[in-house]
Amino acid sequence: CSGNTGASNPVEVAMNPVNTCYCTPPETDCVDDMILRVRLNSLDNSSTCGSGPPAGYSNYTSTIPATTVYAGAANPVMVIVPTTYTEQIAVWIDYNFNGQFEAGEFTNLGSSDGTGGIVTGSINIPSSASGVTTRMRVRARFFTALTPTDACLDYTYGETEDYLVNIQPCQPIVITAQPQNTSTSCS
Repeated sequence: CSGNTGASNPVEVAMNPVNTCYCTPPETDCVDDMILRVRLNSLDNSSTCGSGPPAGYSNYTSTIPATTVYAGAANPVMVIVPTTYTEQIAVWIDYNFNGQFEAGEFTNLGSSDGTGGIVTGSINIPSSASGVTTRMRVRARFFTALTPTDACLDYTYGETEDYLVNIQPCQPIVITAQPQNTSTSCS
């Protein structure tokens, strides 16, 4: 600002790895409001109320291998919760790999009310988000819907589970020749 110029010696600044930057959700009571199963491509995890720490949280990023999901495509997901109460289910995937769950990385899967505890939907991953293994967060919350800014919201009843996903580009199918008609019979 003063018109003076000069050079300084370079300074190395150590940065934390991205996986240490994610918020840890506060403790919740998940005795009746838990995630029982998450299915997404090869990920198929059955669990009970997470003991944390904190209570109500399970971090599976080091114990369950990353599942592949596809950018530019709808990725079907299923979450099972108990049928006792109405649970709201939401998913966040850190598409830009910056260690935060942002509003644009949110998918509302909806409610278990009237679905027998099975909540299904699709996660539409932007085509710009391919080529990275990143974190996915699944949250269940008693009764009140989750919003895009609720990845670390403090609430009383529910559960949070974290997983890894490997985002790959969607490769369209190219048919170069008309397939043959074939008759089959089952004996």
